[in-house]
Amino acid sequence: MENELDSSVVDDEYAGVREELERVIGDDAFPADKDKLRAIAVENGGDDGTIRFFERLPKNVEFSSVQEMIEKAPLHRPGG
Repeated sequence: MENELDSSVVDDEYAGVREELERVIGDDAFPADKDKLRAIAVENGGDDGTIRFFERLPKNVEFSSVQEMIEKAPLHRPGG
């Protein structure tokens, strides 16, 4: 698929974010869209970098896991 990336590249880019996302979201939040997941992360004390991560996610997509969120996030910041 065109949007899928080599998992090693994704893992390197988001190494620190994955643990924080898993801590502040948890498995029970899925499935959910980025707005719901961001709200849960804020409520559970996610750090600034983790909250900014949600800006990278596509709109109108329901995610089923942290891994899926990371795979669908572009590697570069918008405008960067």
